[in-house]
Amino acid sequence: MISNLKLSIICATYNHEKYIKYALDSIIMQRVNFEYEVLIGEDCSTDKSRMILEKYERMYPGKFKIFYRDKNFGVENNFKDLYERARGEYLIVLETDDFWISKKKLQIEVDYLDKHSEYLAVAHKCIMVDENNKILNLKYPECTNKNYTLSEFNKELLPGQTTTIMFRNYYLRNIGINTSLCTKNEYKIGPGDKRKAFMLAAQGKIACLNQYLSAYRYVKKGGSSYTANLSTRSIIDAYNEKIVFVKFAKNEIDCEKAVDVAEYQLVSFIVRAILKKEWPFNFKEGVQIIRNTNHKYKNIIISIASIIKSIILKPFGQNLMYKKMNSKKIERIERIYENSDFIDISMKS
Repeated sequence: MISNLKLSIICATYNHEKYIKYALDSIIMQRVNFEYEVLIGEDCSTDKSRMILEKYERMYPGKFKIFYRDKNFGVENNFKDLYERARGEYLIVLETDDFWISKKKLQIEVDYLDKHSEYLAVAHKCIMVDENNKILNLKYPECTNKNYTLSEFNKELLPGQTTTIMFRNYYLRNIGINTSLCTKNEYKIGPGDKRKAFMLAAQGKIACLNQYLSAYRYVKKGGSSYTANLSTRSIIDAYNEKIVFVKFAKNEIDCEKAVDVAEYQLVSFIVRAILKKEWPFNFKEGVQIIRNTNHKYKNIIISIASIIKSIILKPFGQNLMYKKMNSKKIERIERIYENSDFIDISMKS
């Protein structure tokens, strides 16, 4: 174990030969006053990802701890293995199709957690880019308040995109919260960042910084990201995800607000599925599930109102996960990106 190891950077990679260089370069450019480790799980990529990693190992000896898998672990197990190896006080995930745009990104977040012991995690804003590193006129569904709470979660928002969030290492240390939603296999259904956000927000504080320090690559296919594999999700998967949040809120933690939020999302999902004639189970079963929840009538009314709102806004494209930005906003984002540390090092290389 490295003495004074402050941070573990987790990178699980698969078939990211086109992007991985940018992720690694954005790590190398970081300027920090603490010790950190970079743990990379190369999951038997069928492209040249492994060759690129071997090259970076030679160029930067001792910089990366790379685990070349003998057989394909799969996304969940690849991450699990890396988390269990992490020895830093804090953790951050960098999916290797994303990258950081500020060389101060890690220092800013570590300083925040060091100074604010009452916070479990800290996040910031991100820009969205395409496969060629070009800015997209899209906004990530991130929290715009100073703190992320269950109210934001209920609005389908996250503290920030995965690689914006630095959190205390609950795999290594007892930080006083129930971590089963992210550590028990029975709860590992659906996107991990959503489970992590709910788990932390239900039991502590998450800060959201008003700074753009990273880039999220929006790709619909290729690689191991959740977005790239979204088409494989069935309505039963989505239903089971809702059930997991309800079970965690009821059985694992003492938080009435968490139960209310989880049950509202379950009721809303069932109502939508029934109205769209996509409910995969018996109709009476769906009604009975709703009856067994708290605030069932209130949740039904709110759900129907939300559906009507989404129908009204649909012609304007406002019911999408990633909403479009106005011209002034995109111009500001472009200036930030063009003047970022990442653009500087990418042009030099």
